Order: sequence, then structure tokens, then C-alpha cells
Amino acid sequence: MPYTDSNSDSPAPFTAARAFAYLGPFLTGLMAFSGVFARGIVNVSFAALALWGLLALSFRQAGLLPGKWRPLPKAWVIGVSVYLGTQLLASLAGAEPLRSLRHLGLVAYLLAVFPAVWLAAHFFPVNFARRIPCLWGLGAIVAAFLVLRESSYCLECVRAKANLGIIELGAILGQIPPLLLGALAIGLKEKKKLRSALLIVSLVASYVALRINCSRIALIVAPLGCFIMLAVFRDYFGKIVLGVLLILFSVGGALVITDSRVQGRLRDMLNFSGSVASNQVRIVHWRQGWDVFKENPALGVGPNAVPNARYEDLPVNERHTPHPEFYHAHQTFLTVLAESGLIGLVGFLALHLCPLAAAWPARRSQDPQIRFWVWAQAVVFLQLFLNGMIDHVFTLKPLMYIYWSVTAISLWKARKEASFL
Repeated sequence: MPYTDSNSDSPAPFTAARAFAYLGPFLTGLMAFSGVFARGIVNVSFAALALWGLLALSFRQAGLLPGKWRPLPKAWVIGVSVYLGTQLLASLAGAEPLRSLRHLGLVAYLLAVFPAVWLAAHFFPVNFARRIPCLWGLGAIVAAFLVLRESSYCLECVRAKANLGIIELGAILGQIPPLLLGALAIGLKEKKKLRSALLIVSLVASYVALRINCSRIALIVAPLGCFIMLAVFRDYFGKIVLGVLLILFSVGGALVITDSRVQGRLRDMLNFSGSVASNQVRIVHWRQGWDVFKENPALGVGPNAVPNARYEDLPVNERHTPHPEFYHAHQTFLTVLAESGLIGLVGFLALHLCPLAAAWPARRSQDPQIRFWVWAQAVVFLQLFLNGMIDHVFTLKPLMYIYWSVTAISLWKARKEASFL
């Protein structure tokens, strides 16, 4: 259903207002496409989308953009209000109020993805949601080319980063494959051959990118998310296609697991004896975060105000000069506890669980699109939760662009079947 005027259901004539309205979905699509492989482009596209949202609201108040606008879902408003309220309280009560408030502004900027994408969905409500997974797929194809170039076109673990970063690309590769697989299920259900072909190619590209980036958490989370999608949408695939996919997953997984470097990285993930430098770094920061929390259990020391671990406790190769005064706890939930205490943890959980709980009743929807987006929201939440157990990923911009875009589209699609608390 295209953009319509305020007095009828017929398409509005092509005017400057209509062109401006379509700019929001276009920028959201650019953010989806570039967010898989390019830090600079995705940051610029979201900045433009945020500016568009502010202008759209202003034009709406001035009567320049007609049509009925649906308010933000109560679940999101409640979650974000509780979160920002607890973070503001922790900032003002913390050790570095100005530093914490500046950091809180960065977090609020990322949270603005949700209302911006929600607003964009008003002007392209049907095709908008259908095209986003295809754009992620195109982005995955570009990412695969970039990491292949980094590896000199060899399919081996070189910790490639595309134009993002090693950690960022690994986190995104934990999100994207399950989303593409779920979208493929819908494409097959709706007998969209071209879309399905694109998604199949993009899944292969995601495998290539994951294989070369070889993020350990992504190697665990991506298959887990894919199996969830396979289980949920098994009837959409059909027995033959489902069997072929399971065989391909088994072969692909075997090729990854038999790689000696990947085996070493996975073994190192469980080695906490102190002989693995990366694990030693994590342990040092986990202990530091826990100690800070124990000293300030209610409200922490303030966002982005956790004192760094002692210089001498770090491995020699991590003793950078200058040694930063503040650092995170190298784990999302420990960081939240250290920064804002138990009160902040309640706010953090409310931010994520309120939207998920609101959409969850629609997970069995008879509408394939609604069903897909609700499960997509659940998968990106799972990825954030599991990735957050070993890294502080809540402020990774490309990761959160995808996370909040999925959440916004999920609630938009499920708005008639979901409970908005």
C-alpha cells in the first residue's frame, strides 16, 4: 500500500510531500544495505534518517504531511522511559556526571533508530518490510566480496573485518544468516522465485563472510538462530528443501569445524587458565566490573564511568600507552551492573523485554510476514544476549541499527495482533 493522502485510500499524487515521505523508507533501506559491511555509510544513512524523522514530525505539525500517523507502541515507550530514567538517575548520582550524560546522549541517539524506522514504515507499509531482508542479503554479498579480498580470495580464517571491524562484523554475522533464512522461508511460501534466489545467494555469501571472519560467538549464534528459523518455518520449506538445507548446513559446519585455526579459537574460548591473552583480558575486566558493582550495587558509578583495570593486571601485549582511565567490563550485563547497578539492570531489561513481550503473542500469526518479523525480533534479541555474555556490544552502532530496525518493523507488522501492554 503506497503513501496516500488524508482524505481517501487512493494513492496520493506525486508531490514534494510524497517525495519527502518516501525519503524515510529509502534511507532505512540504505541503512539496512550498508549496515552489513560499511561503518561510514551506515552511520551517515542513519544520521540522515534521524534528520528526516525530525523534519517529518515538524512538517506533520505544520500540516504539510497528510495522513493518519500511528503513535509509538506503549511497550516501546514504557521500556525506553524506564531505561532512560534509570540511566539518568545513575548518571547524576555517579562519579562522573558530565561524562555519563554525554555517553547517555550517544545511547539515546542509537535508540532513535526505533522511532525513525517506525515513522518510515508509515509511508511504505507493505513493500517496505518485504524489501529490507533483500537489502540485508545484498549487503551480505558485498561483505563476502570484501572479506574475500582481505583473505586474498582464500576461504580461510583471517579475522577479516570488511569496512566495519572484527568485532562488529562478527556480531552482525550472528544476526544476519537467521534473518535471511527466515526471509527465504517466506519467499518460498509466497512463491517469489527471484527473491528466493537472491536470498539463497546471500546465505552463501554470509557463510563465506562468517568463515573468513571466524568470530567464535557468531559461529555459535548464527547456526543456533538458523535452526530456530528452520524449526519455526519448517512447513514453509517443505520436506525436500528442508532436507537439502540440513545437509548443506551439516557440510558447511563440518568444513568450518575441521579448520585447525577455527578449532584452536574454539578451544581457546573455553581456556581460562590464563595462557590465552584474549581470555585473560576478559577475566581482568570482568573482575574489575564485578568489584565496581559490589562497591556500588544500587546505582553503579555512572554510564561510561567504570575505572579501567589496573595496568599491571593486563597481559603485556595489552598494556597500551596511554592507558585509558575508563573502560567497560568487556561484558554487556556486567557493564550495566557496574555503570548503573541493579536499578540500571532493571531498566536495561525493560528496554529489551517490553517490546519483545508485546510482539510475542503474534509469533503464531497466520500472516507469514508478521510471523517472520516476530521471530526475527526474537533471534536478534538472542544474539544480543549471547554476544553480550563475552563482549560489550550494546553500543556497537551497526549491530544496534539492525537490532532496533527489526524491533520497530516487528511491532509495526504485529500491531494488530500484539499486546502493547
